[in-house]
Amino acid sequence: MPLVSFSNLLRDAQDGGYAIGYFESWDLASVKPSSMPPKKRIPL
Repeated sequence: MPLVSFSNLLRDAQDGGYAIGYFESWDLASVKPSSMPPKKRIPL
């Protein structure tokens, strides 16, 4: 059960000016890189 409805999540993101990421993993090897801080900062 979600803690917040998806429509509320999207509305809050739009009002706050931030994006909502989508992440999918199949095993621990694919989860670990996305949960680690970057080694080098890259300007956007």
